Amino acid sequence: MSSNFLNKWVAATVPLVLFFLLFGYWNPHDILIMLMWAAPISYTYGILSSYLIDGLAWKWKITNKWLIGVLYVLAGALFFIPFFQLVIRIQEMGAILGFMGIGAGMALSFYLCSLVFRHRKVNLYVAVLGPLFLLVLMQIYVFQWEMDKKDGWVENQTKQYVEASFDYFHGEHPIPIRLEAGQRLTFNLKWKYWQEGSIGHYVQPPEGQRVGMEELGDQSFRFEAQEDGVYHIFLTGRKVKHGQFAVYWSID
Repeated sequence: MSSNFLNKWVAATVPLVLFFLLFGYWNPHDILIMLMWAAPISYTYGILSSYLIDGLAWKWKITNKWLIGVLYVLAGALFFIPFFQLVIRIQEMGAILGFMGIGAGMALSFYLCSLVFRHRKVNLYVAVLGPLFLLVLMQIYVFQWEMDKKDGWVENQTKQYVEASFDYFHGEHPIPIRLEAGQRLTFNLKWKYWQEGSIGHYVQPPEGQRVGMEELGDQSFRFEAQEDGVYHIFLTGRKVKHGQFAVYWSID
């Protein structure tokens, strides 16, 4: 019994590791969110449904591995019908069919891994090292993603404005502007984004602390340069998804 459970634990772990290795670097943020959903499903529903399929195969005397594989595919695909209807409450057929395909693929991977990893010592090593490797890999990607990150960044800049659109923005984006002492810079910010996240900005002088600014309303600000040099308007984003911004300025 313990050996059988160990085999199923490994079968639930390996597809998650492979999934992350294949797709994690492409978009770590979204893949991590998917893994937060996929891991509990794989370790609970996956293992329980595997025991159920074992019971059905024993009761109905099914020994054909292709037929058992079909049962796994059905179990993985059909899970998402009540999941979407009752938990997430999404009615879009395209989304449901897409996740049913992913579920079928993960379930088939589960079954194939249960066939490959049969040796008890191999199972013991993979059962321990697999989740540890997955956690370490996730931490590496999280660390990389949580540093300055721009994905899908398209920028257009002139001497008086900067416009950019992006799929994901986390970190800071500097806009350098050269000023002479006594000159006043007035700038206007326009942000638009469609998903979670937070935004902000500040101005950094050539030397010293941040610049104090006069707020003019309608996201317009003004400050006077105290010394010659390059001033930076820093736009800050925290996990901002699918957005755009524009910064317009004038110098008096």
